[in-house]
Amino acid sequence: MKSKSKLLIIMRREYLKIIRSKTFWLSALMIPVLIGVIGGVEYISGNQLQEKLKNASQNAKLIYIIDDAEILNTSLPYFIQPQIKETDNIGFAINAVKNGSATAAIHYPKEILTSSQITIYSIDQGLLSRGQYDDLATNLLRQSILADIKNKTKVALFNASLSFDEHYYANGEETNVSLGTLVVPFVSIIIYFLFTSFATNYLLMSVSEEKENRMIEIILSSVSSRQLIWGKILGQVGVIVTQMVILIVFGAIAMSISKFNLPFDLGQIVINPWQIILALVYILCGFLILANTMVGAGAAMPNYKDAQSFSTIFILLSIFPIYTAEFIVADPNGLLAYVLSYFPYSAPLILLLRNALGAVGPVEVIISFIVLAFYIFITAVIAYKLFAFGALEYNQKISFSNFFKSLRIKGRK
Repeated sequence: MKSKSKLLIIMRREYLKIIRSKTFWLSALMIPVLIGVIGGVEYISGNQLQEKLKNASQNAKLIYIIDDAEILNTSLPYFIQPQIKETDNIGFAINAVKNGSATAAIHYPKEILTSSQITIYSIDQGLLSRGQYDDLATNLLRQSILADIKNKTKVALFNASLSFDEHYYANGEETNVSLGTLVVPFVSIIIYFLFTSFATNYLLMSVSEEKENRMIEIILSSVSSRQLIWGKILGQVGVIVTQMVILIVFGAIAMSISKFNLPFDLGQIVINPWQIILALVYILCGFLILANTMVGAGAAMPNYKDAQSFSTIFILLSIFPIYTAEFIVADPNGLLAYVLSYFPYSAPLILLLRNALGAVGPVEVIISFIVLAFYIFITAVIAYKLFAFGALEYNQKISFSNFFKSLRIKGRK
């Protein structure tokens, strides 16, 4: 039988074995529920963050107000604050924001009575600072209207649903980040976790259980260890693709039933081919590094329980970067971001996140590919060696000292 046919048989067997299990379907159905719970927690956290951002204007260096609509009441207490100043020169105010001498500029255009739109220019302080001056702009307008409640035109504007045309600046240049630009990166991070969490767990279970029940002995009599390993890995890829299809279907159904409205127009989704290619490469690298590790862990331990305990450290290392996400978002080119970008198990996720923020330059892309390829090669070599050394070792953990001795002996031959 040709090696390619053997590989396809292993892939098909691995795929069907998991798809037919009750555990897979239970997890497949629970993931949408879990995402809903997480979404609820995020909503509550978001409200708390909004409360925090409402006080941002008090810590601002200088905020310019440009009232071209002549609609504000400058006798309000807001205008007494030392950091808030009026100007009729919008160009001057924008330049002040660009050069950093002012934190923000709020412009009430002449056509606000018909457009209901306020334009805000501010220093880009990261994703978490988006919209932090919306409440100040709204309160200035609405308090001014209440002070002149007899004006029916102003009352209509008070009841209007206001929109904001926001501009952010960093290093004198306008930055362009919106929710639409974050859709693709957000989806890629979800895919990364599906691959590294679920697929590698199934892979660990498959290797360790077949070793425990001695099925692996029969399989290895027909195929090589490399064919078996790659067949299992590719079978897991098929399982995750199925998982993603289920997730998309459930998501579409939930949105149609709840009539949930996205916080942005679908036409605003930014599709950057280069960013997508990089995201796919980093996802694949992260999966291969952890998949190789799980194969080695499954071969090294006598049963699934021990293998799961042994592999926990590697899984924790792969998801640890999520706890540093706030720092990475705030400073994607900082020391912490660079260090974690080149640590074996944190590198793929951190690079994925920094790529989403546009912080990975062409030179670093090349360096990251070389480093990740090296990690994949090293983990693959160790996984193959551990599999060959420990796959047929039953009822006991392999001796790592003997394993490394055997590598040295083979290296001398």
